[in-house]
Amino acid sequence: MTNDIELQNLSKKYVSSGGIKKREQWAVKDVSLNIARGTIFGFLGPNGAGKTTTIKMMMGLTRPTTGTVSLMGAPHTDFRVRMGIGFLPENPQFPQTLTAREILIWSGEMMGMSGPHLAEKADNLLKQVQLDTSGRKKVGAFSKGMIQRLGIAQALIASPDILILDEPLSGLDPPGRQMVSELLLGAREKGSTIFFSSHILSDVKALCDEVGLIVNGRLKARGTLETVFHLEGEHSIDSLDRRFAEVIYTDA
Repeated sequence: MTNDIELQNLSKKYVSSGGIKKREQWAVKDVSLNIARGTIFGFLGPNGAGKTTTIKMMMGLTRPTTGTVSLMGAPHTDFRVRMGIGFLPENPQFPQTLTAREILIWSGEMMGMSGPHLAEKADNLLKQVQLDTSGRKKVGAFSKGMIQRLGIAQALIASPDILILDEPLSGLDPPGRQMVSELLLGAREKGSTIFFSSHILSDVKALCDEVGLIVNGRLKARGTLETVFHLEGEHSIDSLDRRFAEVIYTDA
């Protein structure tokens, strides 16, 4: 089976220069993952575990201290590879003087799209993320939830081979969470590989084929939710949350 995402011994060290002595801190340490094409993979961990730093390295927004990232069999810095990736950062920001539709058109043009097909795709996505009545309003007037919906739409505009999403359901109300979940499942059905970070186990349980658990910068486990948290039989979200907390406190 073809792997769309390969992380090999990926690490990131930060050095602070405050005071007399320099301090070193590993935000991510020796993370290795192979994720097969068509998989929805949940990258689980508490706040500060290294999820966002890992995603920034995958996207080339920060350089790894050690290790490599391959996407679709090529280095993640390859321009041709980047054209096939949809990305949502942790806190998406857009030019406040542009409308949502203008941002989607601009994003599509950056991905090589043009003409009536791009305009139609933008309008369809605005409808899917329930921004069709706000698509011609300037983004500066948008709420956090509306910005998050727009961020999902711009990540999907070019029907990417890979979606890399940092907390994609953050700031959304229950209908918004359901809508985004359906969009991600639809993207997987069309062949996309999806890597998203979260610490909300209900979202991960509903969407993911596999998960990886990162704690204190290190990949602690990988597999299904049941295997990662050593659960058997029927279990509730509350039981998963309790087990998640146990794992975090054990490694604190």
